[in-house]
Amino acid sequence: MCEMINKEIAEIVSEVQEKKQELSSTTDQIKMLNKDRTKKASQRKERQREEGTIHRKVTEARNKVKMADRDLKRAMPGRVSQGIDGLERIIQDLGEKLRGRVFGPLYKLIEAEDERFNTAIEVAAGPQLAHVVVDTDETAAQLMTELQRRKLGRVTFKPL
Repeated sequence: MCEMINKEIAEIVSEVQEKKQELSSTTDQIKMLNKDRTKKASQRKERQREEGTIHRKVTEARNKVKMADRDLKRAMPGRVSQGIDGLERIIQDLGEKLRGRVFGPLYKLIEAEDERFNTAIEVAAGPQLAHVVVDTDETAAQLMTELQRRKLGRVTFKPL
């Protein structure tokens, strides 16, 4: 009987040792997972900061482009500026029909590798920077007709 009790005690002690090892292993896993979670939370916060920075830079760039467009349009004759604005409205209205057929004004298509050359480009091209590049004469005729019909201004087209 004593032998059976000692055997049961030994089994219980053995089970307790196994459970302690399992508990220790599980505790280590929990610590590792918590550490990993903390690291990922830190990475997420860093990415959110980067995303915010990128968003601000994109917004600033868009604002600069809008200001540059505004300045450029102020430098153009009134009817030409009106025409480009009108053309943009027509393109929005007829979007699908004109997709891939209207490339835009030259000033939006030409980009100098170095900003120092922008003045040279502006001087050399002059008012022709406001000419709008389209795919064919037919597209140009269609757009001119629409501009005249809506009385949206005047634009010179350059078919490819």
